[in-house]
Amino acid sequence: MLRRVRLYKQTLAILLLTGLLLIAFYLSEEKNAFGSKYEGSEVRSVVKTKVVARYKQGQGQTADHKKFKDYFPRNVQKFNRTNNKFRFLPDVIDDEETILVRDKVIIMTYMRSGSTLTGDIIQQSQDVFYMYEPLWNTERVLTNKNGNGTLTFLNGTSLPFVYNAEFYMTRKIQILESVLNCSLMELDVGTLTQYHMFNSLSTRAFGLCANHQKDMEILGRCVRVLQNVCRKSKVVVIKVIRSSMLEMYRLMTREPRLKVLHLLRDPRGTMKSQYLVGAFNWTHLPKTSLDHCQRVSRDLEMSQFVSEEFPGRIFILRYEDLVERPIRVTKQLYSFVNLTLTLEIQNYIWNITYGGNPDGCNVCTVRENATETAYSWRKKMSFASIWMIQSQCWSVMNILNYRTFDSNAERMDGTLSAKY
Repeated sequence: MLRRVRLYKQTLAILLLTGLLLIAFYLSEEKNAFGSKYEGSEVRSVVKTKVVARYKQGQGQTADHKKFKDYFPRNVQKFNRTNNKFRFLPDVIDDEETILVRDKVIIMTYMRSGSTLTGDIIQQSQDVFYMYEPLWNTERVLTNKNGNGTLTFLNGTSLPFVYNAEFYMTRKIQILESVLNCSLMELDVGTLTQYHMFNSLSTRAFGLCANHQKDMEILGRCVRVLQNVCRKSKVVVIKVIRSSMLEMYRLMTREPRLKVLHLLRDPRGTMKSQYLVGAFNWTHLPKTSLDHCQRVSRDLEMSQFVSEEFPGRIFILRYEDLVERPIRVTKQLYSFVNLTLTLEIQNYIWNITYGGNPDGCNVCTVRENATETAYSWRKKMSFASIWMIQSQCWSVMNILNYRTFDSNAERMDGTLSAKY
């Protein structure tokens, strides 16, 4: 009996060792032999940061694409709630399908002002290539390095980053212009590998491919595929909270097809939401709210100038209008960016604004009731805090037609709207 147990254990050990050796050999082959042929059309395994796709090779595919498919799976894109499908990347890299004339849109807004929801609504169109916060890394280098840092590029070059206002603005404009024109190989490595790549239907699979990649050759292959996806889109959309309307104006003078959606929110809701995600200490509310509203005021003044200079290319939207009338406002948005609003997308919008998850997530777009979420500050903030924000932001609130409350009874009165 003991001999059988011992023999059984030895057999299991041998099988386990054999399996581990096979896995190690398989991963080695995946890394070093890109040209291997695979069978099957589904993703077989995900190993740490390398996502290995295995599926049938179609006719007419280039050799480079066959090699690259091992690292850039089609079917790991973000799940699309509208049609219960993933948004897949194309099977073939074909520059002949490049759309030479495309519309370009920037959603310019501020932290916790509804841009995640707005961007999510726009990116539901299959004609959109959507980039989420491409300026994040540039700001990170600036703040984390005390104004001194280095940006590294795919071709091996680097750019010393020493802060001055003009350099910072120029660099941001260069990044935005590269994305708008689908010249993604021009972006620095930090921008290409930042975690925000996972927040877009267009770039999710790229994020999985490029996540923590140290190999510039592999990363370059990832970027070339993503660049090709961008070039096949009819509309390129970027969401930014780290820009200004002055920078938008400079871009618009150089990009005649660029439109800007200037998204704004009641500063009382913005301040409450920023605090909940840890953006500032509540004792700093007076200064934080003043700084925010001064920035918004400057952008609004510039928006007025830009709208006169470039009629029809600026769309000013209050976040509250979107959540109160999501379908009506989305129709206006889609018309502005030259997109077709399908019934499928309308159903998706209704589900994420009025039929989704309970309101327990600060960064989710799916809400049980989007209107209640947008106005939750009326019940959750003290009247003293509301009064403080109103006193610091009176001018902006007046321009945007937000109602100020003169008493606690008024702010608790559900029959009084917080906007006109």
